[in-house]
Amino acid sequence: MSRAYRPDFGGLVRRIAVAEDKKRSPSNPIFRSPFLQKMMESLPCGVVLIRHGKVTLNPIAEKIVGYKTAEFTTLDDWFEKIYKKRAAEMRAIHTEHRQRGFPQRVTFPLLRKDGVLRHVNFSGFVDHGVEVWILFDESDSVETHRLLEETKERT
Repeated sequence: MSRAYRPDFGGLVRRIAVAEDKKRSPSNPIFRSPFLQKMMESLPCGVVLIRHGKVTLNPIAEKIVGYKTAEFTTLDDWFEKIYKKRAAEMRAIHTEHRQRGFPQRVTFPLLRKDGVLRHVNFSGFVDHGVEVWILFDESDSVETHRLLEETKERT
């Protein structure tokens, strides 16, 4: 089953962030301009920013995970709330992917706040100490694929 095309929003965000950063003094943290803030809120995908250990979600990311930004004080909160008993394991996977510069998109199951299991595709990058994740909820595709395989096995 072929995967749906997913535009590279991470590359777009990175290019705009670098252009915006060049307009400001080096002491100004990246991703603080009103334009970038508006863009992050308007992208048609989930966006998670991690800056100085603080986690910020755009509205689509909040919908995907079922939590509001205010419910995460730290990145550790993210892993504890989203992955529960698997928090340490998923944090280690995240650390390894981050150290390698998030070389590829990966899909992981996560538990939404209401307990519903979702399959979320993550891609990311780190620039100027700011980590950005792009999220797509692949749950419907995963379920459709599972049902097709189940039907195929029965025939």
